Amino acid sequence: MKYLLIDPRHALTHSQSCIAYNTAHVHERRTMHLSELMLISEGELYIRHLEDYHLVKNYILFLPQGIEHYGTRPTDCSLHWHHFFLPADTYIVREEELTAMPTTDMLVLPIHVHLKDAETALLLSYQLEQYAWTDEDTQAVRDALMRAIVCEIALAYKKQSQAPAHKRLNSILSYIDHNFQHHPISIESLAEQIGYNKKYICNLF
Repeated sequence: MKYLLIDPRHALTHSQSCIAYNTAHVHERRTMHLSELMLISEGELYIRHLEDYHLVKNYILFLPQGIEHYGTRPTDCSLHWHHFFLPADTYIVREEELTAMPTTDMLVLPIHVHLKDAETALLLSYQLEQYAWTDEDTQAVRDALMRAIVCEIALAYKKQSQAPAHKRLNSILSYIDHNFQHHPISIESLAEQIGYNKKYICNLF
């Protein structure tokens, strides 16, 4: 898995947006000077960008500028696409590199992800597509909507990836709440009673 690290204090400059309906279409081979965000609303898409992807409904794919991408087979799909410029200090990192990088003040976006809840990102995409591509009077609005889409995807991904940990944490808190008055509770006793590793419990908290 690869990720984009974006400084949210820097602007995202929107260029164009559209919804495409593809039938037996092979995405053309190209290297763009701007970035693209794809959100699949129906069907499936086969595309190569850094690696091969098979995208279905509610999949998100970021195509950072300057990297070649192309379709690998004919596909039928509906997708929202947005062209925009990423800030100059955007990083592409592998999953194992995330722990070594300062991500506290950065938006962490997977290059591709299946969102369980993509409704808000879709609604924002429809809103952005209502504006003219080159209308300078709407540039600030389009930039704001583009930023909102990216932030929404980052937030939805963060909630989605943390959901299992939250459930485990809640089960531990529930155990403590029901038992702390009756006997002393330690990390060791928690690990024994709940069946989790001591180090894992510490990491959750």
